Amino acid sequence: MERIYTFNLKEAYKKPRTKRGRYAIQLLKKLIARHTKTKNIKIENSLNNYLLKNYKLPKKKIKVKIVFDEKGAIASLAT
Repeated sequence: MERIYTFNLKEAYKKPRTKRGRYAIQLLKKLIARHTKTKNIKIENSLNNYLLKNYKLPKKKIKVKIVFDEKGAIASLAT
């Protein structure tokens, strides 16, 4: 099963520019855990590179495709 969610990462802009990417990943994992009710979450490389690109966040809202399997949830960037 897979779903597409839009997450607001506005809270990450409260952090210094050099720490926004890491905080955005932590925030995204927390939001995915709340919506999917699972603790085992993996972030694909494409989404990770998108968030850590030059330590700046490109957008405040991003679309994430979440694929569910037996082990947990895998998050990737939705186009």
